[in-house]
Amino acid sequence: MTTDTKVDRAWKLLEQTKWVQGAYAIDADGDKTATNSESACGFCTLGAIQRVYPLVIKHPYNLTRPETTRLAMYLASHNIGCHDPDMNAKNPEHIVAWNDNPDRTKDEVISLLKQLDI
Repeated sequence: MTTDTKVDRAWKLLEQTKWVQGAYAIDADGDKTATNSESACGFCTLGAIQRVYPLVIKHPYNLTRPETTRLAMYLASHNIGCHDPDMNAKNPEHIVAWNDNPDRTKDEVISLLKQLDI
């Protein structure tokens, strides 16, 4: 994926690339890759957020991204995604579970990200 034009929202990135489940990012061969890799051309919800709002992170579940926290809190407050009552509401596992739901569609992902301006 070229980075000539900075994409400022995760939903815009997903409109321009492939949306995936089961990986944060994939390359043109469908192999998993890092979200910041030049070869990344498909992203899950969390991967798109990581790509658009990059941080120096040691763990993919870094909650210092306000966008990640906002989406995780929205999903938790609407009882969407992971339904483990012991899980912290801000935990991005809500995002992963919601994204990877077999019935989820790319249009649903983009629509929610637009609604939340992420």
